[in-house]
Amino acid sequence: MKIVVGEGSCGIAAGAAKVYDKLASALDKSNELTITGCIGMCFLEPIVDIYDNGTLTRLVKVSENDCERIAKAVNSDDLSTVEDLKISEDDELLLKSRLELL
Repeated sequence: MKIVVGEGSCGIAAGAAKVYDKLASALDKSNELTITGCIGMCFLEPIVDIYDNGTLTRLVKVSENDCERIAKAVNSDDLSTVEDLKISEDDELLLKSRLELL
């Protein structure tokens, strides 16, 4: 899987760099971990996007304490254990509408 941590200025201020470091130490090396800039939802940072065969799972308000659980979910290919961190439908629609305006 590919895991992307949003490290725009708001993401970093919310702790994204620490989240990245924790994930880097916990994820299997078969997964790809990278960073990106602003995702567009400052109030939901840190944001972690997980791509699994083209399917996006967006996790929001991720803390350092969530990283072991996220890594375990990714490493075992079972993202159902992080459902509580997924972006809400309302926030997803808001993000989509903002991107369409750009």
